[in-house]
Amino acid sequence: MRPAALGFALAAVLLAGGISAPEAAPKPKRERQIDRIVVHPNLRSIRLTAVAMLPAASFEGVEPAERHAEAELMRSIRDAGYRWITAPTTRDMLRRSGGDSLLKATREAILSRDRIDSTRVPGLCGRLRVNGLLIVRIDRAEQISIQSDQSGRPSTTIQLRAALVDSLGALVWSASGAEYVEGLEMQANASGALGSGAGNLAPSATQARNNAPDWPLALQPLLVRWTPTFPRRAAMAGGTPADSTAR
Repeated sequence: MRPAALGFALAAVLLAGGISAPEAAPKPKRERQIDRIVVHPNLRSIRLTAVAMLPAASFEGVEPAERHAEAELMRSIRDAGYRWITAPTTRDMLRRSGGDSLLKATREAILSRDRIDSTRVPGLCGRLRVNGLLIVRIDRAEQISIQSDQSGRPSTTIQLRAALVDSLGALVWSASGAEYVEGLEMQANASGALGSGAGNLAPSATQARNNAPDWPLALQPLLVRWTPTFPRRAAMAGGTPADSTAR
C-alpha cells in the first residue's frame, strides 16, 4: 500500500474508533471564592439601635488594609439607620477605658475565631454604650507590584469577614468573601539585562515600584455585593431608625 493510502486508512480507523488527536490542556481558571452571607431568620426579635465597629484585625498586620476595610465598610452601611461609633473612635474609647492591653486582647479575640467570643461582647458593649458590635477580620491582604526589571500585571487580593452581633453575642449578620483585582500591564525597562552599553553584561538595577491597585479597588466590589444583605434598623424590633451620623 502506498504511504499516502496508508495514512488515509489510518485516519479513517482513528475516526471510526472515536479517537481524536490530543488537544492542549486548558489553562486553569483562577478560583473565585463565593460570598457566604448569613442573616438572622427573625430580625424582629432583635433590638439593635447603636453599633460600634471594632478596629479591624488582620493576620498579617497590614495596617493600610485594615484602615481601608474599616472606612469602606462603614461608608457602605452607614445609612442603615443605626447610631454608629466608627472604628477610630472605638479604638480611642477602648484605649481610654482599658489601655493598650484591652485593645490587644480584643484584637486577639477577633483573630482567634470567625467573630468574637460571646462572653466578651456584653462587657465591650457596656464600655462603648452600645447594644451591638460590628467585627471586621481580614484573612488575607496581599499586594504584588511589578518592579522596573519585570513585566506583568500588578495585583491586589483581599479576603474579608464581617459580623454584626447584639449585646448578648447573638449573630445578626455575617459575610465573608474575597476579591482579586489586577492593574495595568507593566513592561520591563528597555535597557534590560545588558545595561546601557553593549559590553556591559551586568543586569540593570531594579527600582522598587508600588503599582499594585489600592485597597479600595478590591474592597468596593466585595462590599457592593454585601451591602444589600446588611440588616437595616427598620427591620429590627421597634423599627425606628436612629440618627445614623457616625462618630
